[in-house]
Amino acid sequence: MRNCERSDIAERFGLAAERIREIAQRPAVSAPFDAWFRDAASYILKITEIRELLRSGRWDMLTEERMREINRGLYAGILPEAYASSWGSPEYSVQTLGEECGRILCFLYSELMGLAAYVFEDRMEAVTVHMEVFIELYNRFEEKAVPSYRELQQILYWFESDYCDLFAAGRVLQEIDPEENNVARLIAAREPEDLRYLYRYGEYITDREISLARELGRMEPDDIRRMASDFTESCCGRLSGGEALRKGAAVGLRYHIGAERLVEAAAEHLTGMGLRTVLLRRAVCIVNRHGAASEGYAGAEPNRQFRYDHREDAALYLDRKFADRRLGVIKSTYEDHRELSEAFAGTIIMETETDEPFSPAEHPAAYRLSNRQREILAGMDAAEALLRETYLPGAGALAGGNILTRKI
Repeated sequence: MRNCERSDIAERFGLAAERIREIAQRPAVSAPFDAWFRDAASYILKITEIRELLRSGRWDMLTEERMREINRGLYAGILPEAYASSWGSPEYSVQTLGEECGRILCFLYSELMGLAAYVFEDRMEAVTVHMEVFIELYNRFEEKAVPSYRELQQILYWFESDYCDLFAAGRVLQEIDPEENNVARLIAAREPEDLRYLYRYGEYITDREISLARELGRMEPDDIRRMASDFTESCCGRLSGGEALRKGAAVGLRYHIGAERLVEAAAEHLTGMGLRTVLLRRAVCIVNRHGAASEGYAGAEPNRQFRYDHREDAALYLDRKFADRRLGVIKSTYEDHRELSEAFAGTIIMETETDEPFSPAEHPAAYRLSNRQREILAGMDAAEALLRETYLPGAGALAGGNILTRKI
């Protein structure tokens, strides 16, 4: 990003943060919406505080316990024990705010949860535009006690459409361009005994991720290298059908946070094979949370019911015009980066544990795609898959297994 663009975003971020501080202190909207805006504004201010800690270098001076407190605070509102009265719950939001406004504001609350990932990746344009759309919705409630659903829906519709260039195009680049991978630098710079690095992802961190990192940290270096090399060579052979991957090809690594010691060793082995490594986060925003490219590295799931409740949030904005817009952005991004696209060889999935079975509850208040929208989504996913097949030779190539048990 050019310096002038960063300067513009920094100015917009500062102005938005100032306005949101005012909203958090004294929201000038009627009840019950004042409580939602106060809580959502307070959450955004947590993000701005983290931004300042990172920018000033003070984040690296925090203790592991303090980082864990901050991390838990980012997800406390949607954890299972808090979900019955969470703005992230469609049931609670609709019950408290009404069906139309409750659904809209619950949608936005879910999208705001992605700010934790963006701020730690230094994707400040993504943080800033979410802050601005929050303010835009607030202004409508300030002008009218209860704005119409159409007014609010159109604000979010055009937000998702206008910023396809940022989110959908960004997702494509993060999948194919090793230079887009901030986390690779995080892994390379971490100290082996200092687990504070886990909190630099912005993902939810639990004892599971800490235990995995500690378990791998106790292993002998030769054992780590052997596991990683055996695993990656076997997987690369499966990606290429037994033939050698061409030099300079990019290979994606998908893993669970805590496995960085193995990831680093695997990346080093891939480098020795003349290959490059791409580390892609699981999709954060709803625009990218479907289709073949939605998966990636991740931490703990704060609340699987929350993710399930919001799985069809695209019902708020999905129509043919939006689908065409998103596909056009994806295609033009591939076209503009053909060399990177053609060098993508496939994805290695590095499993370390198996999730417990989950039986979700069906909540009628959650967004549901209409039959027409399901048709549009199916068509969009099929067209995206065709684009990936056309531009990414290795798009459909997946290989992996549980690396800790060597079940490849």
